[in-house]
Amino acid sequence: MTSEEEVSDDGNVTITKYDPTPLERGWLFSIISVGSIFGTLTLPFLLTKIEIRKIMTIYGLISSLATLFTPLCASIGYVPLLLMRFLQGFATSMSSTSVGSITSQWSTMKESGFFIAILSTHFQFGNIFTMPIAGALCESRWGWPSLYYLQGTLTAIVSIAFYLFYRDDPYWHGFVSNNELSKIEEGKVKIASRDGNNTKNKKNAPKKVPYKAIFTDFVVWGTVMGITFIRFGFLLFVQFGPFYLNKVMKFDIKSTGIGSALPYVGSIVLKIIVGQLSDRITCIPMKLNLKLFVTIASLFLVLGNLSLVFLTAEYSFLAQIAFIIVISFTDNTQAQWKVIFIGISIIIFAGTIIFNIVADVEPRKWVKNSSIKNTNLPNNEISIISLPDDEKKSKNDV
Repeated sequence: MTSEEEVSDDGNVTITKYDPTPLERGWLFSIISVGSIFGTLTLPFLLTKIEIRKIMTIYGLISSLATLFTPLCASIGYVPLLLMRFLQGFATSMSSTSVGSITSQWSTMKESGFFIAILSTHFQFGNIFTMPIAGALCESRWGWPSLYYLQGTLTAIVSIAFYLFYRDDPYWHGFVSNNELSKIEEGKVKIASRDGNNTKNKKNAPKKVPYKAIFTDFVVWGTVMGITFIRFGFLLFVQFGPFYLNKVMKFDIKSTGIGSALPYVGSIVLKIIVGQLSDRITCIPMKLNLKLFVTIASLFLVLGNLSLVFLTAEYSFLAQIAFIIVISFTDNTQAQWKVIFIGISIIIFAGTIIFNIVADVEPRKWVKNSSIKNTNLPNNEISIISLPDDEKKSKNDV
């Protein structure tokens, strides 16, 4: 990383500009994914020891501290900055797990798809807020560090608020009535009592995780590979998209910030629509339903990337439209980026084909074989804790 200093006209203010090498810039982007992998690997252990509410708060505070210390670490050197980026990626690994856990506990069976769609918009809302603010602050007298101080402070506030208001189980939440609780838990299968001292609860504890069966299942590997290819193509452009708009399509910094945020507005709208449709479309099998929506989303990604291949800086408005399509669904030359877009399109297409070949919606054999004894779990129902018939919720218990 190289740096240069500029002294203001009054001679009192020194501004340091950081210019990482292409290799360093690549690692600053990719280290977030490395941190996310490490964060994901720690989750299975933490989930057996700590409740989701505490884990989310811990990961949120890690993200907050890493964001707040980023400007300081950037002024120190490349390695400290790389560490902060790693911690930011580590903290983001909790987002998908929390969406699944919160949905299983708080959503009704009929609205689980819509619930997931709403919760997963955190990614879009984060970018809608950050991109325009980043463009404005980077050109303000406070500079880019002010963005990190703002984001780090807001993350800490939200994490603490989550800990204070959220409960892992709606049964223990003081604002949930008996009527609401019964609607939430309708159709869910009871596998354990909420009484922590209940010996039956310990006897019915799940057996050891069948790791061998999981890692030798071609459906697992095929699904992981397919989704990885699709996500790779998506995230590559998400991270480098603003860079492309600014360096290649010649958007100024403020326009780049606004332009980078616009696609996420469309993404939120589509997520809400798709979430509703996935819950209400019952005329086609669930397996076909899943493959259909994944294929449509991937198709828009491919078309968006390929359309950018043929656009030049003179057609920046059309490039913005293509960029919106992509998100919703080195030397910085146009020729080099064409290779990138074509490569991304091929990767997304390959991932979609792999996913459609192996994807399945039925529980695997190793799931059924490791199920809790003396508990009959229908294939079309989710196994989670539900309210025992002989228990009545009392506000005195909350």
